[in-house]
Amino acid sequence: MSFPGDWRAGALRSLVELCRRRGSVGVDDVRAVIPEQAAESDLREFVSELSAAGVSVSLAEDERHGPAGASVVSLYFRDIGRQDLLGPDGEWRVARSYRNGVRRRVRALTRTVAGARAAVAACRAVAAGERPVHAVVIDEVGKRGRAALAAAAARAQAAIDACVEADAAVVDGARFWFGRDAAHRLVCGRARVRMSHAVRALGLCPDVFEEMVSAAGRELSRVAVIAQDGAAQGGGRGRRVVTRSGVAGPDPAGLLDAAIAAAVAGGRAAEEARGRLIEMNLRLVVKFAKRAYRPHLGVSFPDLIQEGNVGLMKAVERFDPAQARFSTYAAWWIHQSMRKAIIESGRTVRIPAHVQERLADAAAAESDAVREGGSRPGAADLAERMGVEPAMVERLRLVPRQSVSFDAPVRMDDDGGETWGSRLADPHAPDPEAQVRGQEFRGVLLDLMRRELRGVEQAALCRRFGLSGLADPSGDRLLKRMSRDSLRRLEMRALRKIQGSAGVESLRGFLGAGGAFGAAGG
Repeated sequence: MSFPGDWRAGALRSLVELCRRRGSVGVDDVRAVIPEQAAESDLREFVSELSAAGVSVSLAEDERHGPAGASVVSLYFRDIGRQDLLGPDGEWRVARSYRNGVRRRVRALTRTVAGARAAVAACRAVAAGERPVHAVVIDEVGKRGRAALAAAAARAQAAIDACVEADAAVVDGARFWFGRDAAHRLVCGRARVRMSHAVRALGLCPDVFEEMVSAAGRELSRVAVIAQDGAAQGGGRGRRVVTRSGVAGPDPAGLLDAAIAAAVAGGRAAEEARGRLIEMNLRLVVKFAKRAYRPHLGVSFPDLIQEGNVGLMKAVERFDPAQARFSTYAAWWIHQSMRKAIIESGRTVRIPAHVQERLADAAAAESDAVREGGSRPGAADLAERMGVEPAMVERLRLVPRQSVSFDAPVRMDDDGGETWGSRLADPHAPDPEAQVRGQEFRGVLLDLMRRELRGVEQAALCRRFGLSGLADPSGDRLLKRMSRDSLRRLEMRALRKIQGSAGVESLRGFLGAGGAFGAAGG
């Protein structure tokens, strides 16, 4: 039904009551309480009052997704619907391909001293607080703390040093028995494997692998030499001649070249498998998003889908095909990502996640107490049920459940009366407009004094009225030698000069109606 006359108060009460019963109101419910002759300004104010009262208006399914083929969401649904689903065997094969590609890439890079040193340098930067943890290591390793990461980096550095020493021993032995030419490409395989295990224990992120590839490429450019093999080897084509010496570096050029090629090939295979596994499970994210979406949570349906896709990407990177089905494993990551988005973005004023968890625990405990005893429990009883201090319960009860606009009235039936902004305003705070006008008046006055008065007159008026900005050391020295009568006559003469000047009209605009300066705040 609609309300004639001042319809906003009655319509607002009706929609608030309907929202309390159903959790949300629809567009048709809002249209039903708005009269046809309502003015546009009244409609805007009514929408603001609805938001301030915490009433959420939910859209119908066709309004939220738009007509078929018209909205971005419907186009997204159509695109992901064309993808063929992967069965359990297909998920296992694609996930295994992704893991094998990542493993080949990591194994190739961590068996080079240049790549291992780049990884250790990144971890040491994290331990020193110079880089964020999540940009270098995975979450499971980052939760152990910076001290544990520094210790792991120290172990990896010790393995690198041991590998360099073992390589040098192998090269020296080969030189003694077989000559210098036979020792060019020799490395200690066991030491390289131990170094690889130590570096992989750091739990590096994919971004660090790119840094390791760059480090290996720079090292390869430094130690490799391109020579020409003329008529004897290929008719003038260039071939790579590997050099190995203590000056060139710990990695042979051939080893670096092969490691970079294996890393690039493994990364390409892993990226293709990763993209396919994500595309084949996008419908799984939409399924969970439809279950989790509520209009009053503050996160739109497309945003909830995108947050679920982020969780799906994390699940792909961490999935082990030997432990479980991918859809079962990815469900937790998708739900977790959506829940985090609702906690972080669902409110106008963000409340920390641990506080929201305590609020949910308090609401559950209070609901159990009301169901058992029939009355709302006190802070002490609720704290005993939750296992926390009563002061914690009191602080939780002070957390606002919803945000209120500063322009919203304190009482819903008080149109045009006191607002929350007027109640929270500091009455003793200076008026910003008066401060700006005071600064403008001061600047105009000082410019006028510079043009019309001598240095000693400027100093006299500045001392008399507490002005600053016209400090003249010579004028101050002259004032110290003058008597009181002479100083008074000097001030009167300076004031008459100001009053009789043509620029005094620029100060008239700062005078109020009673002839006093209106910029008292300046």
